[in-house]
Amino acid sequence: MSRQISKLSAVHRMCRKSLILPQTTNPLLSQHQRIHTSVTCMKKSKKDLSSEPYRFTTSNANMKSLADTTEVNEHQGPIVALSLFVFLAYFLYLREENDWDDQLNVTLFERVPSVEEPHLAQAIPRMKQRGEDTTEAETRLKELIQQRHARERASS
Repeated sequence: MSRQISKLSAVHRMCRKSLILPQTTNPLLSQHQRIHTSVTCMKKSKKDLSSEPYRFTTSNANMKSLADTTEVNEHQGPIVALSLFVFLAYFLYLREENDWDDQLNVTLFERVPSVEEPHLAQAIPRMKQRGEDTTEAETRLKELIQQRHARERASS
Protein backbone atom coordinates (compact mmCIF):
# COMPACT_ATOMS: atom_id res chain seq x y z
CA MET A 1 0.00 0.00 0.00
CA SER A 2 2.77 2.44 0.92
CA ARG A 3 4.55 1.61 -2.34
CA GLN A 4 1.42 2.46 -4.30
CA ILE A 5 1.06 5.74 -2.41
CA SER A 6 4.67 6.73 -3.04
CA LYS A 7 4.32 5.76 -6.71
CA LEU A 8 1.13 7.79 -7.01
CA SER A 9 2.77 10.74 -5.24
CA ALA A 10 5.58 10.66 -7.77
CA VAL A 11 3.06 10.59 -10.62
CA HIS A 12 1.21 13.48 -8.99
CA ARG A 13 4.40 15.54 -8.84
CA MET A 14 5.13 14.78 -12.49
CA CYS A 15 1.62 15.60 -13.65
CA ARG A 16 1.85 19.32 -12.74
CA LYS A 17 -1.81 19.89 -13.51
CA SER A 18 -2.96 22.96 -11.60
CA LEU A 19 -5.85 21.84 -9.48
CA ILE A 20 -7.02 24.03 -6.65
CA LEU A 21 -8.09 21.84 -3.76
CA PRO A 22 -9.04 22.98 -0.29
CA GLN A 23 -6.25 22.45 2.20
CA THR A 24 -7.07 19.98 4.95
CA THR A 25 -5.37 19.43 8.25
CA ASN A 26 -6.34 15.76 8.39
CA PRO A 27 -3.42 13.72 6.98
CA LEU A 28 -5.71 10.94 5.69
CA LEU A 29 -7.83 13.37 3.70
CA SER A 30 -4.72 15.05 2.38
CA GLN A 31 -3.37 11.65 1.27
CA HIS A 32 -6.73 10.85 -0.35
CA GLN A 33 -6.63 14.13 -2.28
CA ARG A 34 -3.14 13.32 -3.59
CA ILE A 35 -4.22 9.83 -4.68
CA HIS A 36 -7.38 11.17 -6.30
CA THR A 37 -5.50 13.85 -8.23
CA SER A 38 -2.82 11.37 -9.27
CA VAL A 39 -5.41 8.92 -10.56
CA THR A 40 -7.12 11.76 -12.45
CA CYS A 41 -3.80 12.78 -14.00
CA MET A 42 -3.00 9.18 -14.94
CA LYS A 43 -6.31 8.91 -16.84
CA LYS A 44 -5.34 11.79 -19.16
CA SER A 45 -4.67 10.72 -22.69
CA LYS A 46 -1.44 11.53 -24.47
CA LYS A 47 -3.10 14.21 -26.58
CA ASP A 48 -4.25 16.01 -23.38
CA LEU A 49 -0.69 16.02 -22.04
CA SER A 50 1.07 17.78 -24.90
CA SER A 51 4.80 18.36 -25.09
CA GLU A 52 4.33 22.11 -25.43
CA PRO A 53 5.37 24.27 -22.48
CA TYR A 54 2.61 24.98 -20.00
CA ARG A 55 1.80 28.71 -19.85
CA PHE A 56 1.81 29.90 -16.27
CA THR A 57 -0.01 33.15 -17.00
CA THR A 58 -3.09 31.37 -18.33
CA SER A 59 -3.15 28.56 -15.77
CA ASN A 60 -5.04 28.34 -12.50
CA ALA A 61 -1.71 28.54 -10.66
CA ASN A 62 -1.44 32.23 -11.54
CA MET A 63 -3.58 33.52 -8.70
CA LYS A 64 -3.46 37.25 -8.08
CA SER A 65 -4.35 36.76 -4.41
CA LEU A 66 -1.07 34.95 -3.78
CA ALA A 67 1.02 37.84 -5.11
CA ASP A 68 0.86 39.95 -1.94
CA THR A 69 1.35 37.53 0.93
CA THR A 70 3.61 39.73 3.06
CA GLU A 71 1.94 41.90 5.62
CA VAL A 72 3.51 45.29 6.19
CA ASN A 73 2.81 47.33 9.25
CA GLU A 74 1.28 50.65 8.25
CA HIS A 75 3.60 52.48 10.67
CA GLN A 76 6.78 50.91 9.29
CA GLY A 77 7.54 53.65 6.73
CA PRO A 78 7.24 56.61 9.12
CA ILE A 79 9.16 54.76 11.85
CA VAL A 80 12.08 53.96 9.53
CA ALA A 81 12.14 57.53 8.19
CA LEU A 82 12.07 59.04 11.68
CA SER A 83 14.80 56.69 12.92
CA LEU A 84 17.00 57.54 9.96
CA PHE A 85 16.43 61.27 10.50
CA VAL A 86 17.30 61.04 14.22
CA PHE A 87 20.45 59.03 13.47
CA LEU A 88 21.66 61.47 10.83
CA ALA A 89 20.88 64.49 13.03
CA TYR A 90 22.93 62.99 15.85
CA PHE A 91 25.79 61.76 13.66
CA LEU A 92 26.16 64.87 11.53
CA TYR A 93 25.26 67.71 13.92
CA LEU A 94 24.97 66.82 17.60
CA ARG A 95 27.94 64.63 18.41
CA GLU A 96 31.33 66.02 19.34
CA GLU A 97 34.36 65.45 17.14
CA ASN A 98 36.78 62.80 18.34
CA ASP A 99 40.18 61.36 17.34
CA TRP A 100 38.72 59.44 14.43
CA ASP A 101 37.35 62.62 12.89
CA ASP A 102 40.81 64.17 13.18
CA GLN A 103 42.27 61.16 11.35
CA LEU A 104 39.76 61.60 8.55
CA ASN A 105 40.94 65.18 8.00
CA VAL A 106 44.57 64.09 7.37
CA THR A 107 45.59 64.07 3.70
CA LEU A 108 47.20 61.09 2.00
CA PHE A 109 50.51 62.92 1.63
CA GLU A 110 50.62 63.70 5.37
CA ARG A 111 49.89 60.05 6.15
CA VAL A 112 52.41 58.60 3.63
CA PRO A 113 55.03 61.26 2.87
CA SER A 114 56.99 59.16 0.36
CA VAL A 115 54.04 59.16 -2.09
CA GLU A 116 53.90 62.89 -2.80
CA GLU A 117 57.18 63.20 -4.74
CA PRO A 118 56.42 60.47 -7.37
CA HIS A 119 52.86 61.75 -7.63
CA LEU A 120 54.02 65.28 -8.44
CA ALA A 121 56.65 63.97 -10.88
CA GLN A 122 53.86 62.23 -12.82
CA ALA A 123 51.30 65.01 -12.45
CA ILE A 124 53.45 67.87 -13.79
CA PRO A 125 53.69 66.52 -17.40
CA ARG A 126 49.93 65.88 -17.45
CA MET A 127 49.28 69.40 -16.20
CA LYS A 128 51.51 70.81 -18.96
CA GLN A 129 49.62 68.79 -21.59
CA ARG A 130 46.34 70.29 -20.42
CA GLY A 131 47.83 73.78 -20.40
CA GLU A 132 47.54 74.25 -16.63
CA ASP A 133 49.92 76.31 -14.48
CA THR A 134 52.59 74.06 -12.95
CA THR A 135 54.65 76.59 -10.98
CA GLU A 136 53.16 75.63 -7.63
CA ALA A 137 53.60 71.90 -8.27
CA GLU A 138 57.18 72.39 -9.50
CA THR A 139 58.16 74.43 -6.41
CA ARG A 140 56.60 71.79 -4.13
CA LEU A 141 58.50 69.04 -6.01
CA LYS A 142 61.79 70.95 -5.57
CA GLU A 143 61.07 71.32 -1.84
CA LEU A 144 60.42 67.59 -1.51
CA ILE A 145 63.62 66.73 -3.40
CA GLN A 146 65.62 69.07 -1.14
CA GLN A 147 64.03 67.52 1.98
CA ARG A 148 64.84 64.01 0.73
CA HIS A 149 68.48 64.99 0.00
CA ALA A 150 68.78 66.55 3.46
CA ARG A 151 67.46 63.35 5.08
CA GLU A 152 69.88 61.23 3.03
CA ARG A 153 72.84 63.43 4.06
CA ALA A 154 71.78 63.30 7.70
CA SER A 155 71.45 59.53 7.69
CA SER A 156 74.86 58.92 6.02
